[in-house]
Amino acid sequence: MAKLGRLKSLGISDAWQAALYCPFEYKDYTQVFEVFDNRFLLQNTYGVFSGRIKYPPETSWKNGKPRTKFVIHDGSETIMFTLFGDTRELVKANPPGERLVVEGIISKDGGRVYLNNASVVDKELIGTIAPIYKGIAGKVRPDNVRKLIAEHLDDAVDEAANKLRELLLKHIPPQYVRSFVGCKDKTLKEVLFCLHKPKTLTDGYQALDVVTRIAHLSAADGLLNRSETNRNEAVRPLVGMDPAELAKSIPFKLTDEQFEQVMVAVSDIYYGVKSSFLLIGDVGTGKTAVYSLISAYVASAGERVAIMLPNQNLAVQVYEEINEYFGELGVGLMTGSHKCDIQHKRIIVGTTALLFQDIGKMGLVVCDEQQKMAISQREKLLSENTHLLEVSATPIPRTMAFALYGAVKLLQLRHCHVEKNIETNVFFKEDRLVLMEGVRKTISEGNKVLIVCARCEADEDNPDGNIISAEEMYEGMCKHFPGEVVIAHSKMDQQVSKASIAKIKQDEASILVSTTVAEVGLTIPRLTRTIIVNAERYGLTSLHQLRGRTSRQGGRGDCCLYLPNPKISDSTMERMKVMVECSDGFEIARRDMALRGVGDIGNDGDAQHGEYTTLIKGIKGSLADIESIIEEIESLKEQAYEKAS
Repeated sequence: MAKLGRLKSLGISDAWQAALYCPFEYKDYTQVFEVFDNRFLLQNTYGVFSGRIKYPPETSWKNGKPRTKFVIHDGSETIMFTLFGDTRELVKANPPGERLVVEGIISKDGGRVYLNNASVVDKELIGTIAPIYKGIAGKVRPDNVRKLIAEHLDDAVDEAANKLRELLLKHIPPQYVRSFVGCKDKTLKEVLFCLHKPKTLTDGYQALDVVTRIAHLSAADGLLNRSETNRNEAVRPLVGMDPAELAKSIPFKLTDEQFEQVMVAVSDIYYGVKSSFLLIGDVGTGKTAVYSLISAYVASAGERVAIMLPNQNLAVQVYEEINEYFGELGVGLMTGSHKCDIQHKRIIVGTTALLFQDIGKMGLVVCDEQQKMAISQREKLLSENTHLLEVSATPIPRTMAFALYGAVKLLQLRHCHVEKNIETNVFFKEDRLVLMEGVRKTISEGNKVLIVCARCEADEDNPDGNIISAEEMYEGMCKHFPGEVVIAHSKMDQQVSKASIAKIKQDEASILVSTTVAEVGLTIPRLTRTIIVNAERYGLTSLHQLRGRTSRQGGRGDCCLYLPNPKISDSTMERMKVMVECSDGFEIARRDMALRGVGDIGNDGDAQHGEYTTLIKGIKGSLADIESIIEEIESLKEQAYEKAS
C-alpha cells in the first residue's frame, strides 16, 4: 500500500478515506482541438487545444510578478495565451516545436485567437474525464491530489464502501437503501470508482450526487449523535446561592428576559444535566451581565469558572465588571501581562493565555466572542464534568447548526437596553463624494465617525491598489478634516494607539481611522456613522460586529459598506444584501450558515463553516440539506414499520 504522504494535509489519516475525498467538478479532455480553424471556434466558449510551440515564450513583469506569453500552432493557424507566475520549468521542458496541450476560454480579435484564463493540461489526462479536487495552498496542489487519490484508490474503495454501507444501514431500512442513494444499477464500490475515474461526465456527476446524499446523511448522523449525547449525559448537580440574591450585587436591575435566560442555564446546572449553552444577543442586550451571574452561581456552588475572551482589553474590562459584582467569590485576571494566584480564585477571567497555564478542572467554561476562537481553543479547557457557555452576537455556522437543532441549548437576548436604529447602505467608488459629505454632516452635528480599513499599512501584497490601508485613509482624511482625525491600529505603538482612542472619547477628535481592533469592546460616545472600507474583505460576523460600534448609546446611526474595488463577486453582494436587510444578529448568523455551509458537525472536527469534514470530505451542505435528510429517514422508517405491521 502506498504511503499517504501529502494526503495527510487534507485530513486523510487512513487509506480508505482517500476514496471519500470528493472532487467538486469534472473536466472533459476527450474532445481536443488539433486544428485551429477560426470558423469553428466560438467566442467565449471553453476549449482544449493541442499544438506545437511556435516561438520561444516571452516573459514580462508587472507589479513584481512574471507573466509569460506563449504561441502554439497547428501547422498554419496560431493561438496565443498568457501564463502567470513562475513558468521557468515549463519553458525549459517545452522548447519551440514541442507539443503543448492548453485549456481556456476562446477570445477572438479580428483574425487572431487568444485563450483567457489559460492553463496547461497534463498530457496523461488527454482522452479522459478528469475529476478536479481542491488542494491546500503551500501544501498540496489540486493536480497532485488527483494523482495521490488515483494511487490509493484500488486499496481504498473496499473499506470506504463498507463504511458507507454501515452508515446507511444505521439509519435506512435495508429495503430502501438503494432507492435512498439513487444508485439502483451500481454497487457502492462501483459508485466510488465512478466518482474518481468516470468514463463519462454523466457517470461522474451521478456518482457525485449519490455521495453528496450520503454526505448529508453523515452530517445528520453527527448532529443526531451530538444531540443524543447532550440529552443523556449527567454530571454532579451544583447547588449554589439563589440567583435572585446574587443578582442584587449587580448595580442595575436585570430585565425579565435576562433573568429568564440565567434561570434556564442554572436549572440544568442545578439538576446535573451536562450542558452546552449558546448565549446570543446583539451589542447592548446585556450578555456580560447574564454570563457573569451564571458564573457566580457556579462559583457559589464551590466549582471554578474560566471566562476566555479574544483580547486583553476586553478581558480587563470584563474582569473589572465581574470583580465589582462578585469580588467576594474570588475573581482573578490571566492575560499575557496579568497573572493571578489561580488556586485561590473561583472565577478566572483571561485571554487565550489561559490555555497555556495549568488552571485545573473547571465546572463552567465561558467563551465570549466565540466566533474569534478555534474549536480546539474553546474546548481545551473542558473536562468530562464541565458545562460550556459560548457567547456571541453572530455565532459561527457550526455552532448555529447545533443551536437550531438542539445539540446546544440556546439562550437568546432580543431586547437592547436602548432604542437604536442603524441604517445600512452599500457605496461604490463613484459614491465617494457622497460618503465624504456624510462624514462632513455627521461631525458638523457634533457626532463622531469611525472608518475601518482592512489593512494597517500599504504593502506589496496589494498589486491592484484596491485595498485602502488605515495609514492611507488617515493621510487623506487629515487633508479634508485637519485636526479632527486620529488613527489606531495593531502595528502602531500601543500607547499611541490608546492615546488616539482616548482623544476621540474625550471629544478631542471627531474621526477615528482604525482596523478591526475596533470590532469588539470599543464604545465611543456619539459615534453615529461607521464606514467599513473594502467591506468585501470581511465576513458577515465581522461586518455585524463592526456595525455594532454605531450608536451604542441609542438613537439613529449609519453604517456605510464601501466597495472601492471595481471587481465585486456575487458572493460579496450576497453578504452586502444580508447586511442591508438584517439588523438582528441571530438572523445574520442563520443566513451566514446558509451561505458558507455548516462545517464539521461531528464531535472531533475543527471546521467551523464550509464543507463537511465528517465521514465524507469536500461536500458543502446547509442545515436545510441535513434536516431534509432527517425528515426522509423518518419517513422511510415509518413506511418500513407500516409494511411490517
